[in-house]
Amino acid sequence: GADQDAIDESISSLRINLDVINEAMRQPATSESVDVVSSLMLEVQQTKDQLQAEAERLVEGGQYGSTDKIFEAISEVSHVESEFGEWSKAVEVASRHPQPHHGDTAESPAVEN
Repeated sequence: GADQDAIDESISSLRINLDVINEAMRQPATSESVDVVSSLMLEVQQTKDQLQAEAERLVEGGQYGSTDKIFEAISEVSHVESEFGEWSKAVEVASRHPQPHHGDTAESPAVEN
């Protein structure tokens, strides 16, 4: 149905973004590339949230069949999120100017979500 088309649409745009992100992450991170990938990640996460809501609706309606590919896409996002975390860390470290009088470089607040 129309729902299914919308879901397929979301999943394919999600996958396109994930491809772009994965491609970008093959290069060493720079502050510019991290900015670009961050904004793509936000888009991906919004799509993921929509898909998750959609999956819950389908499950409530007893339509389990269509949720498989949704959950597959969602797990791909989680995988890319953790890789992005690792990849972008290098830039955070590089851009943090050493300030010897601050003893708190080890903790970066508000990074955990």
